[in-house]
Amino acid sequence: RPTDGNGLLTLTENTLVRSRTLDGLEWSALNEAFFVVGGSAPVEPWDVVPSEIHYNPTGPDEAEFIELHNRSGHAVNLRGAFFSDGIEFFFPDNRDVLLAPGERVLVVDSHFGVDAEYGIGLPIVGVYRGSLNNGGETLVLMAPDGVTELFNVTYDGAAPWPEEADGDGRSLVLVDETTPNNPASWSP
Repeated sequence: RPTDGNGLLTLTENTLVRSRTLDGLEWSALNEAFFVVGGSAPVEPWDVVPSEIHYNPTGPDEAEFIELHNRSGHAVNLRGAFFSDGIEFFFPDNRDVLLAPGERVLVVDSHFGVDAEYGIGLPIVGVYRGSLNNGGETLVLMAPDGVTELFNVTYDGAAPWPEEADGDGRSLVLVDETTPNNPASWSP
């Protein structure tokens, strides 16, 4: 970790910092803060991608979800970002939604449905309105400014897309994040 001459931590990129203090044998509550370096935007296009799309589960539609992955090497803040195509979902604009590098979170059709199907304790950040189209559709995540696309990904339920994800109990998993609109970049 880079430090200045006095041993203080120097941040050189957007960073999520989590900390606690130890007082005798007792730890404090966890505190976290998101620091933006140099006034740069908290999230840039393609920093975050949909790494898994479960659009047609074998069980109830309430088990649908989209997994978002911070593929960048820095922390990002999805505060105020929203889906403009596909589902209807707005990240809160009154609090930070922080993802550390490599972190994954879920946006779900139903919190209860996902808990019942996959177990509790998953990193769910919210419930969307509408549903994922079983025949395929375009999902667009917009920056809070309403102009910048953070990602624009189209999936389909028919070949050459992995057809096992269309009602056979599988989801689409992004295996090549460099070309997310290519069917070959997805695996069941």
